[in-house]
Amino acid sequence: MKRICTILAAAAMCAAATACGPSLNAQPVSDSETESQIKLDMPDIDVSVPDVNVSVPDIEITVEQPDISIPDMSVPDPAEYFGDSTADAAPAQSASGQNDRITDESGDFVYEGKLQQIGDDENGYIQVPLGYLRFQDEDVDGLTQYCDTSGKNIVTLDHYVGTDYYTAAQNLHAYMESQSDLEGLTGATVHPAGYNAYQIYGHYTDGFFIVAWLIEDPAHPEDTYYLAIEFDNDHSYLMACSSTFQTVEDHQKANGS
Repeated sequence: MKRICTILAAAAMCAAATACGPSLNAQPVSDSETESQIKLDMPDIDVSVPDVNVSVPDIEITVEQPDISIPDMSVPDPAEYFGDSTADAAPAQSASGQNDRITDESGDFVYEGKLQQIGDDENGYIQVPLGYLRFQDEDVDGLTQYCDTSGKNIVTLDHYVGTDYYTAAQNLHAYMESQSDLEGLTGATVHPAGYNAYQIYGHYTDGFFIVAWLIEDPAHPEDTYYLAIEFDNDHSYLMACSSTFQTVEDHQKANGS
């Protein structure tokens, strides 16, 4: 602003000198009059810079973690999952009036009644309730399968050559996980009848349960025995049959063959 005031003052002085000009009749001018001629009333110029409030919005970045389901390899509580293991068991009587009594590894599932042994030298052996009938699932060959007269409570035996029990368990878990009508899928490390095994169980939307064991073949660790039991809520005692499983070699030893 100092430069602007100086220019304006100089211009005013030049204008005053031209207007007065030299005059023969001019009278002396007092200092006060001269001051009044060249004095400029400058307006007050208020230059103010407005406050600029710049606000940066908070940016919240949320990273969604993928939902990765890893099978639980801890020992589950089957009684809590399946409920009362002895409800409506209706055991069958033997000819002598004596009942066989078997209990699964956990001790929560008990069957009392007459048993029959099923199996062969390919898929292993197990005992099931007396009266269960041989049958075969459609489009599946080589299985040992028995069911009750309703056709809904089923015991299955199979044997995988060239697949160890851990790999077999992972493959089966992936397959069962892909089934849209199967819920509550859970895995566990177990020892049915003393054998090393992985157990996978879940329940179908129609109310049925399935429990599968992938059992290490002690004589051939690269092979796996497969045991599966399917049942409704009134036949959960079938779980006790898992305690009677035998590999081919152990069955032959027990029977002197």
